[in-house]
Amino acid sequence: MRDAIVLVFLMYALMLSGVLTSASTYIRDEYSKSQEIKLWLFSIVLSIIGLILFAIGTATTAEAIKTNSVIFTFANAFYLASIVFQTLFCFSLRGVVSKKTIYIFLLGVFAFAAHFEYLRGSGNFVGRVLEVAFLSSSLLITQLFSLRKALRVQTSTQLKFLFAFTFLELAMVIGRLLVSAMQVNPVLSISSIPMSLMAVTWFNLAFNVLSYLTMLGFWSERAKSRQAAVTAENERVTSLLSERENLINSLLLSNKSAAAGALSASLAHELNQPIGASRINLFTLKKHLLDKTLIDEELDTIIGRMEFDNQRAGEIVSTLRAMFSQAPQEVQRINLSALVSSTTGLVSGECKLYQIALQIDVPQELEVQVSRVELQQVLLNLLNNAIDALKEMPKELAKKITISAIQKDGFAQLNVQDNGPGISAQVSSQVFELFSSQKDSGLGVGLWLSRYIMERSGGSIAYQPNLAGGSQFVLHIPL
Repeated sequence: MRDAIVLVFLMYALMLSGVLTSASTYIRDEYSKSQEIKLWLFSIVLSIIGLILFAIGTATTAEAIKTNSVIFTFANAFYLASIVFQTLFCFSLRGVVSKKTIYIFLLGVFAFAAHFEYLRGSGNFVGRVLEVAFLSSSLLITQLFSLRKALRVQTSTQLKFLFAFTFLELAMVIGRLLVSAMQVNPVLSISSIPMSLMAVTWFNLAFNVLSYLTMLGFWSERAKSRQAAVTAENERVTSLLSERENLINSLLLSNKSAAAGALSASLAHELNQPIGASRINLFTLKKHLLDKTLIDEELDTIIGRMEFDNQRAGEIVSTLRAMFSQAPQEVQRINLSALVSSTTGLVSGECKLYQIALQIDVPQELEVQVSRVELQQVLLNLLNNAIDALKEMPKELAKKITISAIQKDGFAQLNVQDNGPGISAQVSSQVFELFSSQKDSGLGVGLWLSRYIMERSGGSIAYQPNLAGGSQFVLHIPL
């Protein structure tokens, strides 16, 4: 009988140790963040210690119950403390358990231990069993009420299992109460302990092990729910980022449309020049052919002029076609001077119309790594803003746009300056904000997109007041 009891206690202690080992990784990750983890850990450790002490006490004390060792007092105190922390764990499912509540329960455990030791000294075995069973059943009933409240606010299969196993534990404890109360003959030795009492005790311990396992399953279930929530949140964020990209693309198209409107007069002037020159050359060529007075040198000259004019018109159209294309833009190695030259060519007609001087000082050898079309759009936006500022100035004043570049700190620093009225200090801090514009017809998108494009390419754009008057935008472009 003694050996069987020792073996059962050790077996259950080993089972709980296995549960604790299985939960070690989760405990290590969550211990500092979760009170319920701490309460569960204290509960299972105290239960393991209590079971081991029961085994030691049964194996090492005398056969007579009256002379049982004080080890049984410690064993029952640890066992009851494990149920106390299990109850506190159920409280923590609905909110944080205060330290005051924990201390009150621990004080109750110490009071129980003192009274149990008194009963042990008097040899009252049935009294001890009844006391432990009564306190255990009270705590288990409290657990059931807490679990019921927790299930009202959260759906969990594992908590339902925990409720069921706790209920079965309570049934076994009540069984111990009934068996002990119905005991007629005094229990004077270990071998005289009723088998029915040991049976309900072992079933009670079995359901207790299942309760700890279910708590572990509850965390696994919750971790899975959190993972599903994280996945859903990631999908939502991805969707928002996609919407953001679509919005930015729409703004890019809107900005391109606005740029096209601003360029219309300049483009008409620029295209009219090569087309008009080609018309004159064609008329001259036709006249010489009719008069049959054309010589080879003159023919070569006229054809060369026509080729140049067609090439000029083709370059303007190609630049526009690339700039307003919706195809994905690729980062490439480009010559900054050539890019500035082709972009200023689009606005040169408007500059002539408003008598604005264009001064360009960009080293021929300076090369950058960026999307050609996107950088053209940034530069074109800055040029249009400068032209809009300068064309309102009186005609007698000298108007000038200066574009210069130097190599500095691993970047090409491109400066776009004008000598217009400039931007007030109150507004200068907001020039790159979305939908912020000083122009009555402006969308407030151009400079915001310019900053977005530059930062996406690894560069930057900043506004500085021009010391000589006017505005200055400084671009840092990756070499």
